Amino acid sequence: MTEKSMKDFEYVCREYLMGLSLDQLRAYGRFVGVRKPTTKKKLEIVNEAIGIFVGKIRPVPVSKRGAPVKNGFVDPNVIEKVDNLRAIYLSGSEGMTKDTADTMDFSARLQSLKEKGEIEYRLESSGIMMTEADGTRKIFKGQLETLNNVPMLLALNCKDTDEKLIISVELIRAYGLEQGDVITCYAEKRHNVLVATSVLTINELVVNTFARQKFETAEVCYPKEKIDFFDNTERRSIAMKYLQWLVPFGKGQRGCVVSSPKAGKSALLLEAAKALSNRNRKVKVFVLLVDQSPENVAQFRQYVDKDCLLCSTYEDEPDRQVFIADFILKRAKRYAECGNDVVLLVDSLNALAHAYNETDESAGGKVLISGLESKTLQYVKRYFGAARCFEKGGSLSILAAVAKETGNPADDLIQAELSTIATLEINLSDELAKKRIYPAIDFMNTQGKNNGTLLSVEEDVLDLYIRNEYLPKYGIEKLHSLLYTANTFEELSSMLKKD
Repeated sequence: MTEKSMKDFEYVCREYLMGLSLDQLRAYGRFVGVRKPTTKKKLEIVNEAIGIFVGKIRPVPVSKRGAPVKNGFVDPNVIEKVDNLRAIYLSGSEGMTKDTADTMDFSARLQSLKEKGEIEYRLESSGIMMTEADGTRKIFKGQLETLNNVPMLLALNCKDTDEKLIISVELIRAYGLEQGDVITCYAEKRHNVLVATSVLTINELVVNTFARQKFETAEVCYPKEKIDFFDNTERRSIAMKYLQWLVPFGKGQRGCVVSSPKAGKSALLLEAAKALSNRNRKVKVFVLLVDQSPENVAQFRQYVDKDCLLCSTYEDEPDRQVFIADFILKRAKRYAECGNDVVLLVDSLNALAHAYNETDESAGGKVLISGLESKTLQYVKRYFGAARCFEKGGSLSILAAVAKETGNPADDLIQAELSTIATLEINLSDELAKKRIYPAIDFMNTQGKNNGTLLSVEEDVLDLYIRNEYLPKYGIEKLHSLLYTANTFEELSSMLKKD
């Protein structure tokens, strides 16, 4: 234990304990061995308790003499919180006496109290994943997240399991870890919780080769390279032919699929997820589903890896939905910082905005149309605006569904604001959807910003021809039939010029 980690622990622990009520603090002080806590003030109890934790003061045994205490209940949340702080800051301490080390292990006391029925203690699970390493040592894997000021690993799919693993402050400082990092590590049991002892990989990079640029400060540029959606294996996928040949989606693009309800936004994102997951191994694909039906979630699970698909149904609370959305975005940012090309598919930003609008975080701003908070609008713009292409490698691309004409004016406001920062807007046609022509892409109203860096000369010429000559003469349905038939861009170009 370094002097700095001890000072950090003392500061954080003091801040937490001073926030408790005097009754809570006296009960907890009696539990940890503070001498006569009922006669002392808050600061005195806190200072003596911290002295016990760091080994400067010897705890006193609980006395059975005198009248029974008025409040003997020890809040298990306080015990767990301080226990976690000790594991974070004081793990791996050297030079402690046996007596001091024994006083710092509360697991026996907790078990004793639980057996006596004096408290009901439950270890909250955080959902780390684990696998066996050569059948001897266990490797733990999860995403770094801070909950209640405690840094720990959560499962990549954000589900709860039976263990929780804490990352110590020393390891966070040593490797420059940040929230959202995917970490594999060894761990051991300390103070009734698992504590990481050594880090093996960070974001799938071995620690001695790990390097990154800062997401917020790295130099960015317009997308320079297209993402491949079509490779001739899915010949009937008109949607992927659109994205490959006519509506290029580049690395670092902010793309939104805009339409009224039931026009095929989710179906288009599902095809994109299927194409990217099956054929584009160079791109890391994450999918976020917010406020979806169980049936829609089940469809995506067929094609997307379980650790890369984070979803919430309409049964989840808004706070949970927002937490999941932030959880996956942090991971996407961390991978992009390390030089990876990442695609995040979101269905939908309207649902995310409505969920955020129901949380306490949105309160305090100006109330806009239909009860939409100004902070909510800023949040969803910031979320969508996280997509970018780095000058020195790595990118985060976001392709998200955005609804309009839902009957809720707030959705139209959200769509209008997001369109201002989108670098690609794919509009779907109600008329085509009514005729069951999918994907119902309205090509004339679909456009990207600065597409010159993504389209070749031939593609750019064909794009102008389709918009200015072909569609006014033959219409979008004829273009759909040609896309269905063509297997390559050259075939499509040849068939268009014959008409």
